[in-house]
Amino acid sequence: STWVRAGVHMEAALQGVLFQKCLRLALGACPSDVTVGRLLNHMSVDAEKVSQLVFEAGGVILVPVQLALCVYLLYRQLGWAAIATCAVLVLLLPLNALVGGRISAWEVR
Repeated sequence: STWVRAGVHMEAALQGVLFQKCLRLALGACPSDVTVGRLLNHMSVDAEKVSQLVFEAGGVILVPVQLALCVYLLYRQLGWAAIATCAVLVLLLPLNALVGGRISAWEVR
């Protein structure tokens, strides 16, 4: 998909820029516990996290649009019953969160 491709391109570009910066960086300017391997590890992890952010941004943008479209299509088919059903689902979200929290606490024990 486009979001995955954009994330991969961003990750590669960011890794390239960070790698060039790492090559220019004088190790004498770094604290004694910082090694080249540690810098490269941070570089890879940070670039991957930025890539994941781009991938997740697609969901943040598309999910509300898809949800609105689905509710509209349901409204056209079912009328006000679809809106009432969506309202009940929204009202039950706090109960779902409460039950999920209790189940998580129970599994930890």
